[in-house]
Amino acid sequence: MIRFLRSLASLKLTLAGMVGFAVGVIVYRGDISHTQWWVAAPLLLLAFNLLAAIVTNPRFRYQPGLLLFHICLLLIAGLAAVDKLIAFEGTVEIVAGTAFAADQVRHLRRGPWHRTQLHQVEFTQGDLRVEYVDGLRRGRTSSTLWLPRTPGAIERIQVGDKRPLIAAGYRFYTTSNKGYAALLTWRDRNGVALTGSINFPSYPLNDWKQNNQWIMPNGASLDISLLVAPQAYARRTAWTLDDETTPGRIRVRHAGAERVLAPGERIAIAGGSIQFEEARMWMGYRIVYVPLLPWLLVTALTGVLGLTWHLWGKFGRAAPRAATAGMEASPTNA
Repeated sequence: MIRFLRSLASLKLTLAGMVGFAVGVIVYRGDISHTQWWVAAPLLLLAFNLLAAIVTNPRFRYQPGLLLFHICLLLIAGLAAVDKLIAFEGTVEIVAGTAFAADQVRHLRRGPWHRTQLHQVEFTQGDLRVEYVDGLRRGRTSSTLWLPRTPGAIERIQVGDKRPLIAAGYRFYTTSNKGYAALLTWRDRNGVALTGSINFPSYPLNDWKQNNQWIMPNGASLDISLLVAPQAYARRTAWTLDDETTPGRIRVRHAGAERVLAPGERIAIAGGSIQFEEARMWMGYRIVYVPLLPWLLVTALTGVLGLTWHLWGKFGRAAPRAATAGMEASPTNA
C-alpha cells in the first residue's frame, strides 16, 4: 500500500496532471459542449497525487503551516473538479410581462452531475432600462423582476450585469443581448385564441434587420418586421433604451401581400386571424450555477494563512536570531 501511495505521489505524475489540466482548460474554453471531464479529470488526478504526497511525506507532520497549506491545495483541486461536474451555464430571453420558463433556457454547458433545479425558479420580467453614451457604448443596465413570496405578496428587485438574481442556486445576470418583441394573438375559425410573442434580433446592434418569422398554430409562416424609427444614438449622443422608446407598428408579409398593423389591429389570414397586441422589450440573461465558489474562496484564503504561518516560522524567527548572533560577534569599544 505504501509503495502504491509513493508511486501516486510521484512528481512525474504531478507534471502529467498539470499538463493535462492546461490542455483541458484550452479544450473547455474553446468548446461549449460537454467538455467538463477535460478539466475535472486532471484536477482529480492532482488531488489524489497531493493526498498521497501528504500521507507519505513525513515533513508535513512537523510543519503544521505547510501541512495546512497543502491540505487547502488538495481541497481546492477537489472542489474545482466537483464544481465543473455539477456546474451549469445557459442563456434565456424573457419578454417583459411574462414569467420565466425553464424549458426556454438554452444550455451552453452542463456538468454530468448537474441535477437541474431551474423549474423551482419563479419570477416575472418587469421594466427594462439600458443607458447608452456616444452611440453604441452600453452603460448601466437595470432590469426589474417580480418575485412571488408569501401567498399574495410579490417582491420587486433590480438586477444588472454585476448584480444578479440568485434563485435555487442559479445566478441570472443581464447581458448586452436585448431588444423588442411583438405580442401576437392567433384566432382560428372557431374563435379559439392563442397568444404568443416573437423576439426580434438584438437591438440596437441589429437595428437594420428587425424582422423574424413566426410559425402560426396552423403551420403557416409569417414574415414580420418591426418598424423602428431612428434613435438618438444615430447622433452619437447619450440616450436611454426603455419601454418609452418601444416602436408601435409591425409589417406582416404573407403569400406576396403585406400589411402594416398598429396595436389592436387584426388581419384575416390562412384560415384564421392575427391580432397585433403590442410591442414589448425582452432581456437576455446569462445563467450560471457555481455553488462551490464561496467554498473555494474560503479554502484559498485559509491556504494563504497556512503558507504565511509556515514562512513566518521559517524566516521570521531566523532574522532576530541572526541579528543577535551578529551583536555577540562584534567587538566592544574600549
